[in-house]
Amino acid sequence: MFRRIACLTSASRWKTLAQALFSLVLCLAISACLFQPTITETDRREQDLMHIGLILPISSPRERVANVAQSFKNAAQMAFDQNQNPNITITIFDDAGTVAGAKKAAEEALEKHVDIIIGPLLAPSVMEVADLAYPKGVPVIAFSTDSNVAGKGVYLLSFLPESEVDRAVQFVADQQKRAFLGLLPASPYADAVSHFFRKSVSQYGGRIQGIDSYAFDEEEAIAVARRAAQSARGNNPSVNAIFIPDSGLNLEIIAQTLREGQVNFEQINVFSTGLWADDGVQTIPALDGGYFAAPDERGWLGFSQAYRRTFGSEPVRTTSLAYDAISLAVYLFGLYGPDAFDANYLTDSRGFSGIDGRFRFLPNGVNERLLAIYQIADGDAQIIETPPDSF
Repeated sequence: MFRRIACLTSASRWKTLAQALFSLVLCLAISACLFQPTITETDRREQDLMHIGLILPISSPRERVANVAQSFKNAAQMAFDQNQNPNITITIFDDAGTVAGAKKAAEEALEKHVDIIIGPLLAPSVMEVADLAYPKGVPVIAFSTDSNVAGKGVYLLSFLPESEVDRAVQFVADQQKRAFLGLLPASPYADAVSHFFRKSVSQYGGRIQGIDSYAFDEEEAIAVARRAAQSARGNNPSVNAIFIPDSGLNLEIIAQTLREGQVNFEQINVFSTGLWADDGVQTIPALDGGYFAAPDERGWLGFSQAYRRTFGSEPVRTTSLAYDAISLAVYLFGLYGPDAFDANYLTDSRGFSGIDGRFRFLPNGVNERLLAIYQIADGDAQIIETPPDSF
Protein backbone atom coordinates (compact mmCIF):
# COMPACT_ATOMS: atom_id res chain seq x y z
CA MET A 1 0.00 0.00 0.00
CA PHE A 2 1.23 3.44 -0.91
CA ARG A 3 0.26 6.24 1.45
CA ARG A 4 1.03 9.87 2.03
CA ILE A 5 2.60 10.66 5.35
CA ALA A 6 0.01 12.51 7.36
CA CYS A 7 -1.64 12.42 10.76
CA LEU A 8 -4.95 10.68 10.04
CA THR A 9 -7.88 9.71 12.16
CA SER A 10 -9.06 6.10 12.00
CA ALA A 11 -11.92 7.03 9.69
CA SER A 12 -9.73 9.05 7.37
CA ARG A 13 -7.22 6.22 7.22
CA TRP A 14 -9.89 3.89 5.90
CA LYS A 15 -10.99 6.55 3.44
CA THR A 16 -7.41 6.96 2.23
CA LEU A 17 -7.02 3.20 1.85
CA ALA A 18 -10.20 3.02 -0.16
CA GLN A 19 -9.10 5.85 -2.39
CA ALA A 20 -5.73 4.19 -2.96
CA LEU A 21 -7.17 0.94 -4.35
CA PHE A 22 -7.07 1.10 -8.12
CA SER A 23 -7.04 -1.16 -11.13
CA LEU A 24 -4.93 -0.16 -14.09
CA VAL A 25 -4.54 -1.98 -17.37
CA LEU A 26 -0.92 -2.24 -18.47
CA CYS A 27 -0.64 -1.54 -22.17
CA LEU A 28 2.23 -3.76 -23.24
CA ALA A 29 2.50 -2.49 -26.77
CA ILE A 30 4.93 0.31 -27.57
CA SER A 31 2.10 2.62 -28.61
CA ALA A 32 -1.32 2.87 -27.01
CA CYS A 33 -3.40 -0.26 -27.38
CA LEU A 34 -6.08 0.58 -24.82
CA PHE A 35 -6.06 4.36 -24.81
CA GLN A 36 -9.10 5.71 -26.62
CA PRO A 37 -7.94 8.39 -29.11
CA THR A 38 -11.47 9.75 -29.47
CA ILE A 39 -11.38 11.02 -25.89
CA THR A 40 -10.14 14.61 -25.83
CA GLU A 41 -8.29 16.30 -23.00
CA THR A 42 -11.49 18.06 -21.93
CA ASP A 43 -13.48 14.84 -22.11
CA ARG A 44 -10.93 13.03 -19.98
CA ARG A 45 -10.97 15.66 -17.27
CA GLU A 46 -14.78 15.71 -17.22
CA GLN A 47 -14.89 11.90 -16.98
CA ASP A 48 -12.16 11.82 -14.33
CA LEU A 49 -9.81 9.68 -16.42
CA MET A 50 -6.04 9.56 -16.20
CA HIS A 51 -3.41 8.49 -18.74
CA ILE A 52 0.15 7.73 -17.65
CA GLY A 53 3.03 7.44 -20.10
CA LEU A 54 5.89 5.15 -19.05
CA ILE A 55 9.12 5.67 -21.04
CA LEU A 56 11.62 2.82 -20.81
CA PRO A 57 14.56 1.58 -22.93
CA ILE A 58 12.85 -1.70 -23.78
CA SER A 59 14.82 -2.35 -26.96
CA SER A 60 18.19 -0.99 -25.83
CA PRO A 61 21.09 -2.89 -27.42
CA ARG A 62 22.87 -2.73 -24.07
CA GLU A 63 21.85 -5.87 -22.23
CA ARG A 64 22.15 -4.37 -18.77
CA VAL A 65 19.94 -1.40 -19.67
CA ALA A 66 17.37 -3.62 -21.38
CA ASN A 67 17.27 -5.86 -18.29
CA VAL A 68 16.60 -2.85 -16.08
CA ALA A 69 13.80 -1.76 -18.42
CA GLN A 70 12.19 -5.20 -18.28
CA SER A 71 12.43 -5.24 -14.51
CA PHE A 72 10.84 -1.78 -14.33
CA LYS A 73 8.04 -2.85 -16.65
CA ASN A 74 7.37 -5.87 -14.44
CA ALA A 75 7.26 -3.64 -11.37
CA ALA A 76 4.71 -1.42 -13.13
CA GLN A 77 2.61 -4.52 -13.74
CA MET A 78 2.81 -5.39 -10.05
CA ALA A 79 1.70 -1.89 -9.06
CA PHE A 80 -1.28 -2.13 -11.42
CA ASP A 81 -2.28 -5.55 -10.19
CA GLN A 82 -2.30 -4.33 -6.60
CA ASN A 83 -4.21 -1.10 -7.25
CA GLN A 84 -7.64 -1.10 -8.87
CA ASN A 85 -9.18 1.65 -11.02
CA PRO A 86 -10.41 1.23 -14.62
CA ASN A 87 -10.25 5.01 -15.09
CA ILE A 88 -6.46 4.95 -15.33
CA THR A 89 -4.53 3.79 -18.38
CA ILE A 90 -0.81 3.42 -18.80
CA THR A 91 1.05 3.21 -22.08
CA ILE A 92 4.67 2.10 -22.43
CA PHE A 93 6.80 4.03 -24.90
CA ASP A 94 10.17 2.56 -25.93
CA ASP A 95 13.06 5.03 -26.11
CA ALA A 96 15.59 2.31 -27.04
CA GLY A 97 18.06 3.84 -24.59
CA THR A 98 18.93 6.76 -26.87
CA VAL A 99 18.31 10.50 -26.79
CA ALA A 100 16.66 10.39 -30.21
CA GLY A 101 14.47 7.55 -29.02
CA ALA A 102 13.52 9.51 -25.92
CA LYS A 103 12.50 12.49 -28.05
CA LYS A 104 10.31 10.30 -30.24
CA ALA A 105 8.78 8.55 -27.24
CA ALA A 106 7.98 11.87 -25.56
CA GLU A 107 6.42 13.23 -28.75
CA GLU A 108 4.20 10.16 -29.04
CA ALA A 109 3.24 10.34 -25.38
CA LEU A 110 2.31 14.02 -25.60
CA GLU A 111 0.34 13.44 -28.79
CA LYS A 112 -1.74 10.97 -26.81
CA HIS A 113 -2.32 13.60 -24.11
CA VAL A 114 -0.71 11.75 -21.22
CA ASP A 115 -1.20 13.48 -17.88
CA ILE A 116 2.21 12.50 -16.53
CA ILE A 117 5.36 10.87 -17.87
CA ILE A 118 7.20 8.33 -15.74
CA GLY A 119 10.78 7.72 -16.91
CA PRO A 120 13.13 7.73 -18.66
CA LEU A 121 16.14 6.16 -16.98
CA LEU A 122 19.14 8.04 -18.35
CA ALA A 123 20.01 11.69 -17.74
CA PRO A 124 20.42 12.81 -21.39
CA SER A 125 17.08 11.23 -22.23
CA VAL A 126 15.43 12.93 -19.25
CA MET A 127 16.62 16.30 -20.51
CA GLU A 128 15.19 15.64 -23.97
CA VAL A 129 11.84 14.55 -22.57
CA ALA A 130 11.69 17.53 -20.21
CA ASP A 131 12.25 20.00 -23.03
CA LEU A 132 9.11 18.70 -24.70
CA ALA A 133 6.94 18.02 -21.65
CA TYR A 134 7.54 21.22 -19.67
CA PRO A 135 5.94 23.62 -22.21
CA LYS A 136 2.91 21.32 -22.27
CA GLY A 137 2.57 21.39 -18.50
CA VAL A 138 3.14 17.64 -18.21
CA PRO A 139 5.29 16.68 -15.20
CA VAL A 140 7.99 14.01 -15.45
CA ILE A 141 8.97 11.56 -12.71
CA ALA A 142 12.33 10.25 -13.88
CA PHE A 143 14.84 7.74 -12.55
CA SER A 144 18.16 9.46 -13.26
CA THR A 145 20.65 9.91 -10.43
CA ASP A 146 21.98 13.14 -11.95
CA SER A 147 20.52 16.03 -9.95
CA ASN A 148 21.38 18.44 -12.74
CA VAL A 149 18.39 17.25 -14.78
CA ALA A 150 15.88 17.96 -11.98
CA GLY A 151 13.59 20.97 -11.99
CA LYS A 152 11.22 22.60 -14.50
CA GLY A 153 8.67 19.86 -14.09
CA VAL A 154 11.18 17.00 -13.62
CA TYR A 155 11.10 15.12 -10.31
CA LEU A 156 13.78 12.51 -9.65
CA LEU A 157 12.60 9.34 -7.95
CA SER A 158 15.99 7.68 -7.60
CA PHE A 159 18.62 6.98 -4.98
CA LEU A 160 20.44 10.28 -4.88
CA PRO A 161 23.75 10.60 -3.01
CA GLU A 162 22.67 13.87 -1.37
CA SER A 163 20.45 12.18 1.19
CA GLU A 164 22.94 9.39 1.85
CA VAL A 165 25.84 11.75 2.48
CA ASP A 166 23.75 14.01 4.68
CA ARG A 167 22.41 11.15 6.81
CA ALA A 168 25.82 9.53 7.23
CA VAL A 169 27.56 12.77 8.17
CA GLN A 170 24.78 13.61 10.61
CA PHE A 171 25.14 10.23 12.31
CA VAL A 172 28.92 10.55 12.60
CA ALA A 173 28.62 14.10 13.95
CA ASP A 174 26.14 12.82 16.53
CA GLN A 175 28.92 10.49 17.73
CA GLN A 176 30.89 13.64 18.58
CA LYS A 177 33.21 13.19 15.60
CA ARG A 178 34.04 16.59 14.15
CA ALA A 179 37.34 16.22 12.26
CA PHE A 180 36.59 14.74 8.83
CA LEU A 181 38.87 13.41 6.11
CA GLY A 182 37.61 12.46 2.66
CA LEU A 183 39.28 9.75 0.55
CA LEU A 184 37.67 10.00 -2.87
CA PRO A 185 38.25 8.03 -6.05
CA ALA A 186 38.68 9.90 -9.32
CA SER A 187 35.15 9.48 -10.70
CA PRO A 188 32.13 11.62 -11.63
CA TYR A 189 30.22 10.10 -8.70
CA ALA A 190 32.90 11.10 -6.22
CA ASP A 191 33.12 14.57 -7.73
CA ALA A 192 29.40 15.08 -7.08
CA VAL A 193 29.57 13.53 -3.63
CA SER A 194 32.46 15.79 -2.64
CA HIS A 195 30.18 18.83 -2.83
CA PHE A 196 27.54 17.22 -0.63
CA PHE A 197 30.20 16.04 1.81
CA ARG A 198 31.56 19.55 2.30
CA LYS A 199 28.08 20.97 2.70
CA SER A 200 26.94 18.40 5.26
CA VAL A 201 30.10 18.56 7.35
CA SER A 202 29.68 22.31 7.64
CA GLN A 203 25.97 21.99 8.41
CA TYR A 204 26.57 19.62 11.32
CA GLY A 205 29.37 21.61 12.89
CA GLY A 206 32.33 19.63 11.66
CA ARG A 207 35.47 20.62 9.82
CA ILE A 208 37.18 19.01 6.89
CA GLN A 209 40.83 18.32 7.63
CA GLY A 210 41.50 17.33 4.07
CA ILE A 211 40.27 15.62 0.92
CA ASP A 212 42.63 13.21 -0.80
CA SER A 213 41.81 11.65 -4.16
CA TYR A 214 43.21 8.64 -5.96
CA ALA A 215 43.00 7.15 -9.43
CA PHE A 216 42.20 3.50 -10.11
CA ASP A 217 45.72 2.50 -9.27
CA GLU A 218 46.76 0.21 -6.42
CA GLU A 219 49.92 2.08 -5.54
CA GLU A 220 48.12 5.41 -5.42
CA ALA A 221 45.35 3.95 -3.24
CA ILE A 222 47.94 2.59 -0.81
CA ALA A 223 49.70 5.96 -0.66
CA VAL A 224 46.44 7.79 0.07
CA ALA A 225 45.53 5.33 2.83
CA ARG A 226 48.97 5.59 4.42
CA ARG A 227 48.67 9.38 4.56
CA ALA A 228 45.23 9.03 6.12
CA ALA A 229 46.53 6.57 8.71
CA GLN A 230 49.16 9.06 9.84
CA SER A 231 46.36 11.52 10.68
CA ALA A 232 43.97 8.99 12.24
CA ARG A 233 46.09 6.88 14.59
CA GLY A 234 47.34 7.34 18.10
CA ASN A 235 45.71 8.69 21.24
CA ASN A 236 45.11 12.18 19.87
CA PRO A 237 44.47 11.88 16.13
CA SER A 238 43.86 14.99 14.05
CA VAL A 239 41.12 13.10 12.18
CA ASN A 240 38.32 11.07 13.77
CA ALA A 241 36.06 10.39 10.78
CA ILE A 242 37.06 9.09 7.32
CA PHE A 243 34.65 9.22 4.39
CA ILE A 244 35.28 6.73 1.55
CA PRO A 245 32.61 6.81 -1.21
CA ASP A 246 34.00 3.86 -3.15
CA SER A 247 33.03 0.25 -3.73
CA GLY A 248 35.71 -1.02 -6.10
CA LEU A 249 38.87 -3.03 -5.65
CA ASN A 250 40.71 -0.03 -4.24
CA LEU A 251 38.29 0.11 -1.33
CA GLU A 252 39.59 -3.19 0.03
CA ILE A 253 43.17 -2.00 -0.45
CA ILE A 254 42.49 1.26 1.40
CA ALA A 255 40.64 -0.42 4.27
CA GLN A 256 43.40 -2.98 4.74
CA THR A 257 46.09 -0.30 4.58
CA LEU A 258 44.27 1.73 7.24
CA ARG A 259 44.20 -1.34 9.47
CA GLU A 260 47.89 -1.98 8.89
CA GLY A 261 48.49 1.67 9.76
CA GLN A 262 46.96 1.04 13.19
CA VAL A 263 43.74 2.99 12.61
CA ASN A 264 41.29 1.92 15.29
CA PHE A 265 37.83 1.65 13.68
CA GLU A 266 36.22 1.83 17.13
CA GLN A 267 37.82 5.20 17.70
CA ILE A 268 37.73 6.48 14.11
CA ASN A 269 34.41 6.40 12.24
CA VAL A 270 34.97 5.08 8.72
CA PHE A 271 31.82 5.59 6.66
CA SER A 272 30.29 5.86 3.22
CA THR A 273 27.12 6.17 1.17
CA GLY A 274 24.77 3.43 -0.02
CA LEU A 275 27.60 2.15 -2.21
CA TRP A 276 28.41 -0.09 0.75
CA ALA A 277 24.95 -1.68 0.68
CA ASP A 278 26.49 -4.45 -1.38
CA ASP A 279 27.39 -7.98 -0.37
CA GLY A 280 30.75 -7.68 -2.08
CA VAL A 281 31.67 -4.69 0.05
CA GLN A 282 30.32 -6.08 3.30
CA THR A 283 32.45 -9.20 3.03
CA ILE A 284 35.68 -7.16 3.09
CA PRO A 285 37.07 -8.11 6.54
CA ALA A 286 38.97 -4.83 6.95
CA LEU A 287 35.69 -2.86 6.73
CA ASP A 288 34.24 -4.40 9.89
CA GLY A 289 32.97 -1.53 12.02
CA GLY A 290 32.34 0.77 9.07
CA TYR A 291 29.07 2.67 8.67
CA PHE A 292 26.87 3.68 5.75
CA ALA A 293 23.48 5.25 5.13
CA ALA A 294 20.89 3.53 2.95
CA PRO A 295 17.14 2.83 2.80
CA ASP A 296 15.68 0.45 5.35
CA GLU A 297 16.02 -2.89 3.54
CA ARG A 298 12.94 -4.53 5.05
CA GLY A 299 10.55 -3.08 2.48
CA TRP A 300 12.81 -4.17 -0.37
CA LEU A 301 13.12 -7.71 0.97
CA GLY A 302 9.35 -8.15 0.99
CA PHE A 303 8.95 -6.57 -2.43
CA SER A 304 11.72 -8.63 -4.04
CA GLN A 305 10.22 -11.85 -2.70
CA ALA A 306 6.86 -10.95 -4.23
CA TYR A 307 8.59 -10.08 -7.51
CA ARG A 308 10.37 -13.43 -7.66
CA ARG A 309 7.12 -15.29 -6.97
CA THR A 310 5.36 -13.37 -9.72
CA PHE A 311 7.98 -13.36 -12.48
CA GLY A 312 10.37 -16.16 -11.54
CA SER A 313 13.41 -13.93 -11.84
CA GLU A 314 15.55 -11.64 -9.69
CA PRO A 315 14.68 -7.93 -9.78
CA VAL A 316 17.42 -5.35 -10.19
CA ARG A 317 17.82 -3.32 -7.00
CA THR A 318 16.26 -0.17 -8.44
CA THR A 319 13.08 -1.98 -9.54
CA SER A 320 11.26 -0.67 -6.49
CA LEU A 321 11.53 2.84 -7.92
CA ALA A 322 9.22 1.96 -10.81
CA TYR A 323 6.75 0.37 -8.42
CA ASP A 324 6.77 3.45 -6.21
CA ALA A 325 6.41 5.85 -9.15
CA ILE A 326 3.32 4.10 -10.50
CA SER A 327 1.86 3.69 -7.02
CA LEU A 328 2.41 7.37 -6.27
CA ALA A 329 0.65 8.42 -9.47
CA VAL A 330 -2.29 6.13 -8.67
CA TYR A 331 -2.47 7.36 -5.10
CA LEU A 332 -2.46 11.05 -6.04
CA PHE A 333 -5.12 10.49 -8.67
CA GLY A 334 -7.28 8.78 -6.07
CA LEU A 335 -7.03 11.86 -3.86
CA TYR A 336 -7.10 14.72 -6.34
CA GLY A 337 -8.46 13.41 -9.62
CA PRO A 338 -7.43 15.34 -12.74
CA ASP A 339 -5.40 17.81 -10.64
CA ALA A 340 -3.32 15.02 -9.09
CA PHE A 341 -0.01 16.13 -10.54
CA ASP A 342 -0.12 19.74 -9.51
CA ALA A 343 3.30 20.73 -8.15
CA ASN A 344 1.81 21.50 -4.74
CA TYR A 345 0.65 17.89 -4.38
CA LEU A 346 3.82 16.35 -5.76
CA THR A 347 5.96 18.37 -3.36
CA ASP A 348 3.87 17.78 -0.24
CA SER A 349 6.39 18.46 2.52
CA ARG A 350 5.06 15.57 4.62
CA GLY A 351 6.30 13.17 1.98
CA PHE A 352 5.16 9.72 0.94
CA SER A 353 5.94 6.17 1.96
CA GLY A 354 7.13 3.60 -0.56
CA ILE A 355 9.01 0.33 -0.79
CA ASP A 356 12.30 1.96 0.24
CA GLY A 357 10.84 4.09 3.01
CA ARG A 358 9.68 7.66 3.15
CA PHE A 359 10.64 10.24 0.59
CA ARG A 360 9.55 13.62 -0.66
CA PHE A 361 10.14 15.76 -3.70
CA LEU A 362 11.60 19.22 -3.17
CA PRO A 363 10.49 22.18 -5.32
CA ASN A 364 13.76 21.92 -7.27
CA GLY A 365 12.85 18.38 -8.36
CA VAL A 366 15.32 16.33 -6.31
CA ASN A 367 14.14 13.98 -3.59
CA GLU A 368 14.94 13.55 0.06
CA ARG A 369 14.77 10.16 1.77
CA LEU A 370 14.61 9.07 5.38
CA LEU A 371 17.48 6.59 5.68
CA ALA A 372 18.77 4.03 8.12
CA ILE A 373 22.35 3.71 9.40
CA TYR A 374 24.04 0.35 8.93
CA GLN A 375 27.20 -1.05 10.47
CA ILE A 376 29.30 -3.75 8.82
CA ALA A 377 30.28 -6.76 10.90
CA ASP A 378 31.27 -10.34 10.06
CA GLY A 379 30.46 -10.11 6.36
CA ASP A 380 27.03 -8.55 6.83
CA ALA A 381 25.43 -5.20 7.66
CA GLN A 382 22.89 -4.54 10.36
CA ILE A 383 20.70 -1.52 11.02
CA ILE A 384 21.97 0.23 14.11
CA GLU A 385 19.79 3.32 13.75
CA THR A 386 16.40 3.24 12.07
CA PRO A 387 15.22 6.04 9.76
CA PRO A 388 13.74 9.13 11.44
CA ASP A 389 9.96 9.12 11.80
CA SER A 390 9.42 12.27 9.76
CA PHE A 391 11.14 14.99 7.77
